[in-house]
Amino acid sequence: MEVERREPTEQPEETLTGAARHRADGDRSVAEGNVSEALEHYRKAVRRETNDPASRVSLADCYALSEEGPQAVDQYRKALKKNPRQAAPHVGLGEVYRRYGQHRAAIIRFQKALEIEPGNGFIWFKLADALLTAEGPEEALQPGLKAVETDPSNAFYHYWVGEVLMDLNRPDEAAVRYAEAVALSPDDAALHARLAIAYAAARRFRKSAAGFARAVQIEEDNRAYITLLGDLYRVCGNHQLAEEAHAQAGELDAYDAETVRRARERMKLPVAPVSDLE
Repeated sequence: MEVERREPTEQPEETLTGAARHRADGDRSVAEGNVSEALEHYRKAVRRETNDPASRVSLADCYALSEEGPQAVDQYRKALKKNPRQAAPHVGLGEVYRRYGQHRAAIIRFQKALEIEPGNGFIWFKLADALLTAEGPEEALQPGLKAVETDPSNAFYHYWVGEVLMDLNRPDEAAVRYAEAVALSPDDAALHARLAIAYAAARRFRKSAAGFARAVQIEEDNRAYITLLGDLYRVCGNHQLAEEAHAQAGELDAYDAETVRRARERMKLPVAPVSDLE
């Protein structure tokens, strides 16, 4: 389960005292993967300063990380009692509620967090993702776009909105989002493939072929991408290149075969080559 982590303090650890020192020790234990040890450090921080909301949130986050939902909820609520004008406990509660299938309660918590931090792209994404699960892509789109607006340098948010737009059968708009993601992460073959799928669904077949070609350049042994590139060569009328690509791909394993099936389902390629290529 994903919980929002705070940036570690810039103060040198050797100068930290009291609860702050215990929190720093807990953060280090979490980074090392020792959750049980981290819990003990955070408990010490809470005992040291019972009125410190930051220590409560750290302890709650760690309980959530160790999949102890009821304890996490209890600590998030106590943190909010100490300081109701903090977003992190609402986000943490939303995450725990989603884990237990309480999507409407999670949505309310993310909305409350955004009342406090309306410029936080991470929280906008969390709201969008919860809405996608609970109500579908139409409701998820606008908060997803807000995540992009507030954090335009995050390639994942662009990709995620592209996926939502594809679910809504809006491939031209999806291609814009995927293209932004590719610009931010140009060596990610999966993003090039997603962009190529959107281009194909929008009947921009030359651009789609170019996208799959780039994905294959990055991942030369990816048989699914090679197969899909062959499909686009066929649609573009390049039969020799299509045959060569399909021959190069050979027989697909179950994972690659499923990847190709899903891509073809989204692209809806014509059976015969087309003349009005873009």
